[in-house]
Amino acid sequence: MNTICAWCGTPVTVLEGSAEQSAGDASLGHRATVGEGEQRTGYGSRSPGSLERSTATATSHGICATCVAKLGIFPIEDLAAFDRDRFDELPFGIIEVDRDGRVLTYNRWEEELAGRRREQTLGKLFFSEVAPCTGVAEFEGRFRAMVDRDETAQEELDFVFRFPGADRLVNISLTWAPRWERGFILVRTSE
Repeated sequence: MNTICAWCGTPVTVLEGSAEQSAGDASLGHRATVGEGEQRTGYGSRSPGSLERSTATATSHGICATCVAKLGIFPIEDLAAFDRDRFDELPFGIIEVDRDGRVLTYNRWEEELAGRRREQTLGKLFFSEVAPCTGVAEFEGRFRAMVDRDETAQEELDFVFRFPGADRLVNISLTWAPRWERGFILVRTSE
């Protein structure tokens, strides 16, 4: 079986010509391409190996920033169509927002990281009421610029979240899909 870990896309076991997915994970399917003489190791990196060029379908817990940002393997359109009930299974934070930054979805992983129950966040403005530390040009400004461009977009940044009692460095993937008037803030810690 092929597997891709959530977010970073490693490790990858490539089965030549395989296009199988388990029925239970079909909605989490993930296309992975490993170049000739390469295999994936570590966070979004590739190292020399003995694999021939192959594209295989793999099951995954979620998405990797490398795939979202560089390979377009799991585009924003797929997130918009993703079953919201399955967001709690993903091992990284997902906050879905509308064009105003109002929180529509807040998954369990993000609840645990931020120490906030989703009931405290749903319907609130993310950049001012939920996480006011994000109301800066580096974060909210980038999101607003994506919305203003009115095109599907994704940007990645490192950011320090100011949680009660501790600051936390996280990797953020900001996305916007004008077709659905929705954006996603994907949050991953380095731990």
